[in-house]
Amino acid sequence: MTDELAWPQERIPVESMREWLSARLPGRPEVGTHVRPLRVKRWGATGAFTLASGEPVIAKHAEPPLFPAGVAIHQFVESAAPHAVAPLLAVEDGPGWQRSAYGFVAGPTLASRGAAYAPAAARALAAIQIACAGAINTAPPELPRYHLPEVVDRLVEDVRRAGDQDPELAGRLDAAYGELASLAAELATAVATSIDHTDMNADNVIIPDGGPMVILDWEEARIGCPLMSLHWLLIDADDNENDIIDAYTDAIRPLGASTDLVRAATVLAPIKLAMEGRQFARALGWAPPFDNHPNYTRRLLTTALDRLDAPR
Repeated sequence: MTDELAWPQERIPVESMREWLSARLPGRPEVGTHVRPLRVKRWGATGAFTLASGEPVIAKHAEPPLFPAGVAIHQFVESAAPHAVAPLLAVEDGPGWQRSAYGFVAGPTLASRGAAYAPAAARALAAIQIACAGAINTAPPELPRYHLPEVVDRLVEDVRRAGDQDPELAGRLDAAYGELASLAAELATAVATSIDHTDMNADNVIIPDGGPMVILDWEEARIGCPLMSLHWLLIDADDNENDIIDAYTDAIRPLGASTDLVRAATVLAPIKLAMEGRQFARALGWAPPFDNHPNYTRRLLTTALDRLDAPR
């Protein structure tokens, strides 16, 4: 979240967002003219608007809606763990776009609190995932889902077909395929299906003083292996990785997890992210060779294979 961003006025007029918020929010409140941009991307923007009451509200506009089921995912998580996510206030799907509004959650982020709070954030994530696992049988069928062994198979086949990786790295991936597939099958069998937050970074965790932690941005989440979510927390772990893994393992154990399985997930999470990144680039219509997201794929494959080769 930064004030240095510029709202993309030419693509998403502020007045249009203000009118939409006023029409859609409960009580039809007056909305101020100023927006504080929080995220601006080529497919949309997120900003904080202020109501006449002084209360901020978070509004998102996605065009195209790359994650059309994102609101439904958020609603599912909110129904299972209402105190651990931002409240959804309004949503509308239009021709080629989606808008949504969320209640503002006050408090410092994990990024500002520091890595010492990351183990507690891992436990908060696990609590949400356990709650969602208990409600998985009633989850709407339209929620996006994946089966981890199929993700590994698709990524390996996609890299082989595209031929966009250095031959040495591609050879390492081929040689490791059997072990990666075995880890994926073990995780899929041993760990209960739940919600996988695919962007569990330190800016998406709010740590209020005296209240429960709140995790934001569930739009890209999927139903799948919950252990995949730990990846981004570990990226920012500094020297705290073992403490985070231990805290998460203890908390997520009711879903069938163990330390070995959590560490196996740290190997496979970059594989899954690489496949998602390639699909994402293609959905945005990136021109070759960028439709394969080759550099991003290279970094993630190197991370996964180095972790596979390291003692665990």
